[in-house]
Amino acid sequence: MYPAGSVVGTALDLHQLMQALLSKDGVPLFEHKTTIDLMFEPTLDYPDTHISRIANGLFSLPAKSQDVYGHGGNSKAFSSSFYVNRKEGIGSLVLINIANETIFTAGIPELIFGEYVHPDNDILLENSSKWAGIYEPARLPRHGFSKIYGLFLRSHTKQEITHDLKINDFYYEQLEPGIYQTNDDFSIYSLDIYSQDENFEKMLSNTYSDLLYVSHHKHLLEWTGILLLFLAIITSFLYVVISLFRKLIGKGDLSLFIFTQHTLNLLLFTNICWIIYKTLSMVSYSDLKPFLFLNILYIVLSFLITGILIIKGYINRQLNCKKPILLITIVLTFILCINILYWEFYY
Repeated sequence: MYPAGSVVGTALDLHQLMQALLSKDGVPLFEHKTTIDLMFEPTLDYPDTHISRIANGLFSLPAKSQDVYGHGGNSKAFSSSFYVNRKEGIGSLVLINIANETIFTAGIPELIFGEYVHPDNDILLENSSKWAGIYEPARLPRHGFSKIYGLFLRSHTKQEITHDLKINDFYYEQLEPGIYQTNDDFSIYSLDIYSQDENFEKMLSNTYSDLLYVSHHKHLLEWTGILLLFLAIITSFLYVVISLFRKLIGKGDLSLFIFTQHTLNLLLFTNICWIIYKTLSMVSYSDLKPFLFLNILYIVLSFLITGILIIKGYINRQLNCKKPILLITIVLTFILCINILYWEFYY
């Protein structure tokens, strides 16, 4: 699973690694004794703060016990967390055979290192409404069909009272301007830092991720496009079923091109569902290429069919009762093609 290194080990392996990281000189990991100390020196702070975030790839754990660094991991069947405090000589290692587990992997380190305590200060609090909006993880594909995944990971930030925030179902108390903390979740997820960003307007930073601001009109347009896609598929399904039924009972003529287009719409939706299923099954990209090509073929065929309908003058020559069906068919096909191109379901 990109970008994971696919390194697999046991609790004993990680225990030996932890002992080496807690040792004074880092032997046998490093040639020079000073390297182990450099490894745990902060290399990145949260934006506009002096709160440590990362030390050479190890994430800082928001905890009462300072200088705690480590990393967590998940696969389709396992979860883990690995944290070290060299100054106190304490480490926490959790492995569990449950996917996306947090009760133990996040709860045990919180018990060991304590909940985060922010230093007292007399700084005036800000009006939290400035951070209200919709955010999505920066750690997402930006090209190719898998970028649609980000649409389902967006969070809504709302002002709570004057100085606090509510993110989805979690209440965040303002500690100082731009810094918020929740007691509704584990320490690892408790601290959020808001900041202005020249490229994305606003940004929310937490332990493992940056969340980027998404404008309301973009969010609304993208979801409207998805809803219209489902409406188009439902309409095509009803048209195909009703047309076949009327043909069987001899009460209607089947319009070949219109029927073909609606059938193609259903085949397109089936292909998209198959692509999503295969992707979740972790197949290689080469296995998906033939199905992605079929979506390009759909666009070409739809363009030809629509052209035939227009060139032959169907809209002008058909009976008035047929005109709405022709127009609806063209509009629904256009909606499906726009979704394929926008979400890049061809790449």
